[in-house]
Amino acid sequence: MRTKISYLLILLLLSGILTTSSAMELQLGQDTISLEKESGVSAEYDEEVYVEELPDAVRSAVDEAYNGYELSRAFKNQEGNFRIELENGNEKTVVYYDMTGKFIKAEDHNNASSMQDL
Repeated sequence: MRTKISYLLILLLLSGILTTSSAMELQLGQDTISLEKESGVSAEYDEEVYVEELPDAVRSAVDEAYNGYELSRAFKNQEGNFRIELENGNEKTVVYYDMTGKFIKAEDHNNASSMQDL
């Protein structure tokens, strides 16, 4: 039964069905699986945007919170949230903001155990 569930989840992920809603429930026989995605953060940030083209509210919020950091790259997801890569010398940080400049979260990429693809 778990093998069928695994295959179904893989098919759903590949087909993009899971990216169109924030929550989904699968029912197979007596087994029910609930799938949820975190708003704004786990969505694909697949559209690269020029740092200069970030909304003023986002640029101001990042500049204020991360004074001394250089904005190196930025990506946008379908919800309009931004993933922004920052550098300050050898320090690298990735921050997430919504389109109004509201902070969502930050990832520290200086610790080898927390490194993800930048």
